[in-house]
Amino acid sequence: MNKKIFIGILSTLCIFALVGCGGNNTSDNLSNSSTTSNNISDKFEGLTEEEYFNKYYKLPDGWKDEQLHCAISSDLIDVSVEKALIMGCSYRFGYSLSVVNANSTTVSSSNENVFRVEKNSEGSCVVTPIHEGEAYFTIMDDNQLVRYRQKVIVKNPLSYDDMLEYLSNVEYWDPKIGEQITMNFLFDNEVILTGYATSGSGNSNVSYVATYEFKEETIDEFRFSFTDEVSRQHSWTGFNVSKCGDFMYLMSSYGVDAILRPNGL
Repeated sequence: MNKKIFIGILSTLCIFALVGCGGNNTSDNLSNSSTTSNNISDKFEGLTEEEYFNKYYKLPDGWKDEQLHCAISSDLIDVSVEKALIMGCSYRFGYSLSVVNANSTTVSSSNENVFRVEKNSEGSCVVTPIHEGEAYFTIMDDNQLVRYRQKVIVKNPLSYDDMLEYLSNVEYWDPKIGEQITMNFLFDNEVILTGYATSGSGNSNVSYVATYEFKEETIDEFRFSFTDEVSRQHSWTGFNVSKCGDFMYLMSSYGVDAILRPNGL
């Protein structure tokens, strides 16, 4: 039996929804808060690989792998690519199961000291971070079969001053989706942009120092605006960074041009 019974999470991940904290908004945390009691102990939770598989993913007799399909939406898309939930926010996880008899689902947190789940309708639930750490979000159908299981990371937000220090301490920000532009932050509100651009003034190699200024703070992001002429030529207006420093969005007059992560993530 094929053990890769993991669920299709939409056809692509090109939509890293800019919808943190209940859909209102597009690192390592510098805090040293203790998370000893909240961390996942190991990949298989102390079980053998076979025991883990049989507990969570073994198919009932007569079932086929495709019957386990679970489509996800809303903030659960971000979580599936390891975007952390931020303390002080609430999130909506959306999902849709593939078979008719799965209309009565159960959603749960493996550790409610890390985050709590409240189902508000079939296919939708609200997730509230409680404490920095890691735990699993699980969807089970009315046959008590696990249809989806995802590690959820919860982090404390950085202050504005800590974010500025953090940006300059990251070796570079690596593009994952969209324009292949690397960003390397200097001090004094400067950032080096290098790579290949396809927007704005046309396809071209890029290597220049941009200047930026603080624009605004939302519940889960810090947002900055570019102030130099070269960025304007490429239609880049600025960048947004999540308050825990794990995702950055290069913004243009057309929307999100690139999604970046700190080097090594």
